Amino acid sequence: MKLLIDDPVASNTVTSVFLPENIQVDEFIEKMEVKGFTLYAGKGELKKNNMFQIANMGKVNEEMCGGLLKVIEETINELKG
Repeated sequence: MKLLIDDPVASNTVTSVFLPENIQVDEFIEKMEVKGFTLYAGKGELKKNNMFQIANMGKVNEEMCGGLLKVIEETINELKG
């Protein structure tokens, strides 16, 4: 996956990520919601390019981030079939 903005200038409240081309953002977000994670589709052209966003707000720790990344990986692998 590729990030929209490079780390040195990225927001600390929202992370924007492009999914692999063969994964549809709406289906990915639905599956993540079932697994307890709320993500958001990009807007306009960004959504058409399979971008999703993660809000990095509230009390977030390293363990939570690791758990999210694990579920993202599992979900992408499920959708690849």
